[in-house]
Amino acid sequence: MNSDTSTNSSFVQRLFQGLLKLLGWKKSEEVHDAELAEPDNPDEPTFITLEMETLRVMKSVGVRHQQVPLSSVILRFSLTGNEVDGFEACLDFQNRDQEDPDLDLGQGVKGLRLVTRRENEQAFSGTIVRYMNSNGTYGFYFDGPFFHQQYAKRR
Repeated sequence: MNSDTSTNSSFVQRLFQGLLKLLGWKKSEEVHDAELAEPDNPDEPTFITLEMETLRVMKSVGVRHQQVPLSSVILRFSLTGNEVDGFEACLDFQNRDQEDPDLDLGQGVKGLRLVTRRENEQAFSGTIVRYMNSNGTYGFYFDGPFFHQQYAKRR
């Protein structure tokens, strides 16, 4: 089981690095806080939280229509599952400033594309499609034939 956990953790970190590279982030300059939280229960999602600091980063994810206070935005990347049962990945924009209900973080996001490589050098990719959560946050899910066939479980 430790080997499985280590393998999954390594995969998550490689996936995370691919996401950072895709969005043009640099480790120390533009990502204030990036951490990988290992869940005690392997059935729970693994969350990676990013706090965005620059408008360029905001533009890279499509939020171009207004001046968003960057200290108010959290981008959360989560991955659930394992290599046997499949992975489900999503991105969430979350507004930390609950006093500003008009701050629409999802408007203008047309879809992101994630491409990363596994150790076997097979690439998978998918468009991250927007949806709105019941609590008012915007989420994204991967929509791509290779990803869904090989890794993702549809809810």
